[in-house]
Amino acid sequence: MLALTRQIAPAIRWGPEAWKHREQMRSAEIELEGLTMGFVGFGGTGRAFARRATAFGMKVIATDAHDVAPSDGASEVWPLARLNELLGLSDIVAIGAPLTPETRGLFGDEAFSACKRGALLVNVTRGEIVDGDALGVALRDGRCGGAALDVAPSEPLPAEHPLWSLDNVVMIPHTAGAANCVPSATSHASVTT
Repeated sequence: MLALTRQIAPAIRWGPEAWKHREQMRSAEIELEGLTMGFVGFGGTGRAFARRATAFGMKVIATDAHDVAPSDGASEVWPLARLNELLGLSDIVAIGAPLTPETRGLFGDEAFSACKRGALLVNVTRGEIVDGDALGVALRDGRCGGAALDVAPSEPLPAEHPLWSLDNVVMIPHTAGAANCVPSATSHASVTT
């Protein structure tokens, strides 16, 4: 999400040439404070992400297939039947849902048409929830302003897939859930010696 909103991805792509594009990058940056983040799936991943969104000063709304109690910044969690309403209100949509028959392909042309124009999409759970072809079309026609993807519609995503060529897409290889927060004493010792 930050790679998209703070123009980190283009800076990395440009490398040393990024200095020549500073004004362009600054004018494209998005401030998160005051924006609405909508969560599709409000289990452990959604709640953890919501805590971080509220720390940025974002409003949090959520939907889930189950009856989930509001928490972690979300004052209410709507049923999945209100998905289109959530999409129309959200500046950033975060997918934190499991892959089920109900969620497979949930983000297709209809969902992208329901989104607030230019909304950003973040998917950190299951790639098959998003129809890759529909996402590509929505990214090109402006219905979706950008996508930050830890997961892809098929993994690994083939090198020739059109999502790789879009400037408004940031992808990492299904590594967002890595939990090695503190290096072990052994690995630290080997680095310092």
